[in-house]
Amino acid sequence: MRVPSVLAGLIFVFVAGCSAKHDPAPGAILVAIDTNLKVPDDLDGIGLAISDSKGVVSEDLMFPLGTGIGATFPATFAVIRGTSLPVTVRVAGYKGDTVVTVREATTTLPDDRTALLHLDLDYLNEGMVAGNANELVSKLTTTCATGTTPIGGICQPITLDSLSLPDYKTSALGSSTDTASSIDIDGCYVGGTSITPTSTGTACTVPVPGSSVNFGLTLPAGSAGWCNGASCVVPILSVSGSASGGGWDLDPDGTIHLPQGVCDKALPVFTAPVTSSCPAFSLQHPAHQDYGAIVDSGTGVTDGGSAVMPRGPISSISADDTSLYVISAASSSATAIEQLPLDFTPGQRGAMVTVPYVVYSGTSAVHSPYVALPVLSSGGQTLTMLAVDMTDASAPQAYGSDVDPSNVALATGADGGTFLVYIDAYTTGAPALYADNVAAPGDASVLIANNTPAYGIGATPDDGGSFVAFSLGQGRPFYAGTFPDLTAVVPSLNANPNEVSFVDQRLVWTDNTGSLYASGATASSSAVLLTDGGISTGPEAILAGGDGRVFWVSKDKTIYEAQLGDGGFTTTPAPANVGSAATGVTSIAVHGGTLYWTDTTGVYRQALSAIP
Repeated sequence: MRVPSVLAGLIFVFVAGCSAKHDPAPGAILVAIDTNLKVPDDLDGIGLAISDSKGVVSEDLMFPLGTGIGATFPATFAVIRGTSLPVTVRVAGYKGDTVVTVREATTTLPDDRTALLHLDLDYLNEGMVAGNANELVSKLTTTCATGTTPIGGICQPITLDSLSLPDYKTSALGSSTDTASSIDIDGCYVGGTSITPTSTGTACTVPVPGSSVNFGLTLPAGSAGWCNGASCVVPILSVSGSASGGGWDLDPDGTIHLPQGVCDKALPVFTAPVTSSCPAFSLQHPAHQDYGAIVDSGTGVTDGGSAVMPRGPISSISADDTSLYVISAASSSATAIEQLPLDFTPGQRGAMVTVPYVVYSGTSAVHSPYVALPVLSSGGQTLTMLAVDMTDASAPQAYGSDVDPSNVALATGADGGTFLVYIDAYTTGAPALYADNVAAPGDASVLIANNTPAYGIGATPDDGGSFVAFSLGQGRPFYAGTFPDLTAVVPSLNANPNEVSFVDQRLVWTDNTGSLYASGATASSSAVLLTDGGISTGPEAILAGGDGRVFWVSKDKTIYEAQLGDGGFTTTPAPANVGSAATGVTSIAVHGGTLYWTDTTGVYRQALSAIP
């Protein structure tokens, strides 16, 4: 998938898993990012920033490893020529909220070829960057003086002559998730021979061995790298012919030059033989990486390890019959949507797309293949409803203008089409409930007219079904029915609703005092007050269980549940017994007999049958 954007005279293109089919056009640099740190133990996110010589930042983004440009190492993206000015490309590596390592280069873009620029996220550069994951990548500071950057553990000139960069060839890049082209560090860096490099203060060298070898560092147990309990190994990358530095290289004088940081930090070095099954560690043969992030999250709880963005926060989760969709703030100017299978395994990463809009509200809706959510336009001023086709996420569609940012639903029309349903609460003199065919954005029709602005909330059960329910806000009735024929439902209790959902086709809603209500068990029966939970334990968001239970996220970010009967709750509301991980909860969803929830860093699940 290629997701282009044109900013500051440059075109920035994701090139995921480079192939001849996706090669960038001539007049570009293909940036390849590699690392000698272990994923996810030492590294779980990549940040990048692109700027020109005038300091104008055209891109400042962040990705979790396993998604986007971080789907595999070498992580790749292209910068296509749109200016003759030098450009600076900065990449950073993160572990949680901590910036671990950084590397950057300033170069010009060739006008007649595609050059390969190799930037490594190197263990030796640890401690040479200040900042955290809440800061823009372009704003991070290093310990190096202006005009220099961390390379191989020391500060070296940031500028690279593009004429020195090799031509990009697809055969030059392997894949860290492909066992055929990646190198098994645990299996290949064993039985090595210790060597002592010679340092002149400006050069760190060893004699050329009698046979081909890999070079590695031996570190104490508990350090970075690949560990066996007694010690850890960090491989040193071969950068021969890359012109980028940072690893080891064969000098024409017949010596091996190691990164100067190896000698300056007096790190133990060893060699391991290169064989047919243990090739030289390089861009062509990157370290094999396991992108799982297995976390012990409490009895009976499975942690998906899906930190959509290290910065977060995760704002909502939705589900259809095949997938979970986790929404988060990708950056200050973009929203991320991560798609995970319903039966995700511990540590599994999902497929992720990033769209140039800012997530505004926690409410989202799904109707395969669409995900819809309320957002701010890229200018940060206009409230917009966004629908993203997950099979072609490069073209997200915006609907409406200055709409209420808290409500969205996706419904099936009589012709089988998918419709975005939303309330325009702010258009002067014409607030209304609208429906817009996602296949024809901008062709909205009025479902329910309303003469005064209304704070609206809405829902559809089971992946954008044809049954729709909306509330037009405090003091106003619900509207419900088979789309598009909605009729007023007037419960006897209508206490300032701010969230609505379903339990076995019954409407359930919250208000802003921490109370929870439900419509009557039959069309003729009155609505009931389920619980007056108070602000701390009362619902902030609610979801419906398939077994007649109501689950909600309380104001204190805990999951509560109770059984729903005809006249109200038949059990006392209490925290759901889903393990110690269910704290700091940001959103929940129920689908197919399973409860799913998120906190700021992960996605979790538990079968309803396993929740007593």
